[in-house]
Amino acid sequence: MRGYLPDAQPISEADVEEWSRGMTINVKGNLIVAKYFLKYSSEKPTFVHVSAGGGHMPPLPSHSSYAVSKLAAAKMMEYLAAESPHVRVHTLHPGLIDTDMSKKGTSGVELPASFVIWLISPEGEFLKNKFVWSNWDVEELKAKRNHYSTTLDLTVGLLGWP
Repeated sequence: MRGYLPDAQPISEADVEEWSRGMTINVKGNLIVAKYFLKYSSEKPTFVHVSAGGGHMPPLPSHSSYAVSKLAAAKMMEYLAAESPHVRVHTLHPGLIDTDMSKKGTSGVELPASFVIWLISPEGEFLKNKFVWSNWDVEELKAKRNHYSTTLDLTVGLLGWP
């Protein structure tokens, strides 16, 4: 599914329809894809949700709709995983890719494509239900396999909660 980058506007000046369009495409669109994936998937499916890092990074002024919609979609994937434990769910930030949406891409498609192939292999299964970035070092991730398999790290949540 193709995402949508709403016009950059501060919240105080946001066009509500444009802001909402970002939410509709980036959240509702992913809901539709996930729903029909579940309906027509195999017995032990793997679902790779391509997202963006903007949802869990410090705020970038004037990009609230995009960041909030990407964060909401990532959280929805956590619900998908919890509600469908037979599905292997991965959320991936592919990096900045040269697309119609982002003409100033700094990565080619080779890195995220190669990372996804590794991620959906048996070797990447320990990152099931995690949010990962395609530019992370695979060997470093594998070295922390036990940690990531047993913690909420690499998920969307409230950090520092007692």
